[in-house]
Amino acid sequence: MDKDQPDHGAVHRVAREQEVKILQASKGVDAGDSVLGGNVVLGKGNAAYQGSSDNNKKAEDSYLNAILIEIDRINGQLSGLYQQRDDLIGDLNDITAKQHQLQNWQRSLDNGNLPELDESGAIRDDDLEALVAAYEKRTGHSVDRTDPMALMAIIAAEQRVQQIAFDDTNEALRDVQEQIDPLEKRLDDLQGGRGAENDVVTPGNNDIQHRDLLASSEIADQNMENQQAIDFNQFAP
Repeated sequence: MDKDQPDHGAVHRVAREQEVKILQASKGVDAGDSVLGGNVVLGKGNAAYQGSSDNNKKAEDSYLNAILIEIDRINGQLSGLYQQRDDLIGDLNDITAKQHQLQNWQRSLDNGNLPELDESGAIRDDDLEALVAAYEKRTGHSVDRTDPMALMAIIAAEQRVQQIAFDDTNEALRDVQEQIDPLEKRLDDLQGGRGAENDVVTPGNNDIQHRDLLASSEIADQNMENQQAIDFNQFAP
């Protein structure tokens, strides 16, 4: 099983094991007494024991279903956020590669090395030629490819563009990670049984926890709907 996918069976086992422990500890206990850290139960000899046990099981099942619904919701959110994170990391890698390329061109020009031209006067380095040609198209001015100062100016302008792109993309990555962290923590708690370990017996408490789970799900879904997409095309030269 993929480590990022929830182990629903583990959640069921945690809840069922707790229920068995409580029911075993409740044998012979008088009505109103508590077992296993404060779980109030009805004594087995009480006439209402069986009916109360059925109600407890229904409440537990309802709460467990709410937990599974929240696990599925969180996994859906995380799936989208992980994809955003991967895309942003890919963008950062591309930007970093462009920055290194610009630095290499700049360093070569600083050392007095002009780019090699072909028979038509175009720069043989296709990437550098594309950068110069894009500048010419954008400004309407032709560039002397044997003029190191002109080439340096174009490279410096592109370095500023790429730095802005890097800063904005890095900030977007931090924002996405800040959304991922609490979701992963909540998922870890739910899959570890910590979302229900003290609430599997008392119906009233289960009802409250169930409502809280649904409310938190609605809030999180609304936050995801309000998230704005990032358009990286604005940084294209």
